[in-house]
Amino acid sequence: MHPYCVIIPTTCAPERAPLLERAVASVDCSRTELVVVANGPRVDASLLERLRTLGASTHRLDIGNVSLARYEGVARSSAPLFCFLDDDDEFLPGGLAERAARF
Repeated sequence: MHPYCVIIPTTCAPERAPLLERAVASVDCSRTELVVVANGPRVDASLLERLRTLGASTHRLDIGNVSLARYEGVARSSAPLFCFLDDDDEFLPGGLAERAARF
């Protein structure tokens, strides 16, 4: 079990791919559980597959609702600590470890 989890809610639409892949790449999946929850009807299935190869656990919701996507991510996580990361954001090197150290 990982000590913490990063949850990324996203529409996973094709035009979001570069941003989402950058966000996922900023998470060290060898030390962190990563849960990506795609919500809504515009999900790019091939993008979800690419995210899995980067170490993300991916899940889908038919409803386009970011709050439900966050809740789903928390429910899917097995880590005792979690945080959210927007799909167009990223952690700076060492940023996640710095946050986790405070706990």
